Amino acid sequence: MSIFTKDREPVSHKDAVQLLREGNILAVKGLGGYHLVCDALNSQAVKRLRESKKREAKPFAVMAKDLKTVHKYCVLSSEEEKILQSPQAPIVILARRKEKSQESSLNLPEALTPGVKTLGVMLPYTPLHLLLFGEGLELLVMTSGNISSNPLIYKDEEAFTQLKDIADYFLIHNRDIYNRCDDSVVKVINERPQIFRRARGYVPLPVEIPKQTSLLACGGDLKSTFCITKNGQAFLSQHMGDLDNFNNFQEYVLTVKRMQEYLQIKPEAVVVDLHPEYNSRKWGLELGKPVIEVQHHHAHLASCLADNGLDEKVLGVICDGTGFGTDGNIWGMEFLLGDFSGFKRLAHLEYVPLPGGEQAVKEPLRMAVSFLYSYLGKEDTLRLKDYLKPLSLAELKLIIQQLERKINAPLTSSCGRLFDGVSALIGVCAQVVYEGQAAIELEEIAEKGFKGKGYSFFIKEDSDVFTISSGPMWPELLTDLARGVPKEMISAKFHTTVAEMIVTTCESLKDKLPSPKVALSGGVMQNKLLLEKVFNLLIQKDFEPVVHSQVPANDGGLSLGQAVIGGRYLNVCSCTGQGN
Repeated sequence: MSIFTKDREPVSHKDAVQLLREGNILAVKGLGGYHLVCDALNSQAVKRLRESKKREAKPFAVMAKDLKTVHKYCVLSSEEEKILQSPQAPIVILARRKEKSQESSLNLPEALTPGVKTLGVMLPYTPLHLLLFGEGLELLVMTSGNISSNPLIYKDEEAFTQLKDIADYFLIHNRDIYNRCDDSVVKVINERPQIFRRARGYVPLPVEIPKQTSLLACGGDLKSTFCITKNGQAFLSQHMGDLDNFNNFQEYVLTVKRMQEYLQIKPEAVVVDLHPEYNSRKWGLELGKPVIEVQHHHAHLASCLADNGLDEKVLGVICDGTGFGTDGNIWGMEFLLGDFSGFKRLAHLEYVPLPGGEQAVKEPLRMAVSFLYSYLGKEDTLRLKDYLKPLSLAELKLIIQQLERKINAPLTSSCGRLFDGVSALIGVCAQVVYEGQAAIELEEIAEKGFKGKGYSFFIKEDSDVFTISSGPMWPELLTDLARGVPKEMISAKFHTTVAEMIVTTCESLKDKLPSPKVALSGGVMQNKLLLEKVFNLLIQKDFEPVVHSQVPANDGGLSLGQAVIGGRYLNVCSCTGQGN
């Protein structure tokens, strides 16, 4: 183990602990790649790391010296303690202890976790990590060694080249890393572990599935994973990141090849998402193998079933940000009756326009305008301009014009965009710099003890597909804003509203369901406050909620669902060409 300067000069007069105590940033070679490390209690070091890594707001994870240190800063349940100390040693998202005063020793730098009150914590999982905690160090920022959105760096040459503008020193060992692998992330919801990012410690452990033909499921493009099946086992890759990033895509392709060699599998078919612009789909179509297409939310439903060892038809409630629907619209709050063989859409959130397409995902204020325009009309939306800052009046008029003319404004039933609209309207998050930021920050501020009713909504009952309208909610929410109701209370009422929407819709569909089981999946179902409300309300109404535990509810678990659907398809028919 050796320490070098960024100019590759060996350092012998100081050890890593001393360098960290002095406020330096170290690039530390670990088990699955490099970490960028600094003293988490040193405000200047944390701020400098955030600026140089170009990570504007996404919270940093930390490594604590020991369990006693974790208890000092966070509130833990017995289940969270157990997971922290498990052989997998993931990052566990924990509630922080309240700071008692400005001078409190519990105060953590604001730049550590801007906008959130939780803290992602892990314990040392290699001897090297233990050596970093010398006198005076108890909490270290331990974030991926990369430039934001790029793959984790695991080769020494790449580290010196790409991290020289971030790290002051490099701590290196002489063991080569063959396969890069990020830290896994877990959160306990309803005393059950929910994996947010499945990587080190969990991969390549298989998920047991019905026996099927070997195939490759390509997953999605965000929080991407792929899945390779062999007999009755599904092997998911580690988290591969966003495939719109070319470096991530290259790593994805390389890892598919390596895992096939490692497992000694030659897939007979490929499974892809319906979205025509997904890079995972485009690549899968070029492999020259029979191709099976699977709708995004059907894959989420199947993933939840496979995760729980279920092979039966149930109602799936899938809430996320984006999924290409069979009607060409963008789905995202779906009630599907289905299994591995197929699905029927029974209900969904009412469509509203997505002004600017992807731009609306990055600028939640656009969604606030869309909902207000859709349910209150043009004139009222213009009158509400003071709630839509920092949009100028000219920008607001331009977005409304876009909605009127239906220019680059595809329709969406996304639950994620509903969260975005509310978050922006009440002044929590108007522009996002990482995926899900508006919804995460909205959950963080919610008054946790709220026991009242949510806002109004209604369900349009149709003989074929029910539609959930959030229309009545917006005037009530605006009234609360005008009356000065704290945004913490509005957020709590909104979370209750969404939970009531879901459970009331399930009740409306009860006569069409073969069993009381309800599978809950999609990235929005990793919202702790929402999932706990939905879970408990469903039980009160005599439903049996089914949730994830082995793979993420977000798109990190998508490839598992694709794999079991593809396997069922291959088992019941002859697949001789592209498509199904």
